[in-house]
Amino acid sequence: GETVTLVITCKANEDLHSPIVGFQVKDRLGQIIFADNTYLTTIHKPLHVPAEVFFQASFTFQMPVMPAGEYAVTASTAEGTQHEHVQHHFIHEAVVFKVHASPVCFGLIGVPMNDIRINML
Repeated sequence: GETVTLVITCKANEDLHSPIVGFQVKDRLGQIIFADNTYLTTIHKPLHVPAEVFFQASFTFQMPVMPAGEYAVTASTAEGTQHEHVQHHFIHEAVVFKVHASPVCFGLIGVPMNDIRINML
């Protein structure tokens, strides 16, 4: 449930027009728990990265409440659009992390409750 920043550093081996950097968080069974990418951030102003240049994407978000267990982050780079792109690189299990304790008993993620009540009528 904490705020985290995931930073993915890339190097363009060739000129990239409209690069997309993304990630997936998967559980121990390989199920995608959540994912995102930079496509919508640059949709109206596509980025051009020259060959041999390093670039970085950062994602700041509130980590969902997840059941205890191990999770893996997959990072990827592509070029093009959300629906039509060339996949340039995928790093499976780039980062593995463990949730040690969790209030989540069932399901893939927990939803933080603002309030839970039971009232006598």
